[in-house]
Amino acid sequence: MKIREVIQHIHKERIEQEIPVKPNDREFIGHYQRAVTTIHENLTGDQLKEAEDKLELWNKEGLPEDVRLK
Repeated sequence: MKIREVIQHIHKERIEQEIPVKPNDREFIGHYQRAVTTIHENLTGDQLKEAEDKLELWNKEGLPEDVRLK
């Protein structure tokens, strides 16, 4: 797992708010990737640390059930 994947899970709502098109639009994937990058670049130090801590934990112990089910 990588940090972007953790950010996608813990900041899902913020990412969705960044996307100007609906999920069924052709352009959605490109907008989604840019939104993840934007959120990643704008995380505070504490938010980035939280994501890094979750990444380390999830890589060590496996994904929590609610993340695996998505």
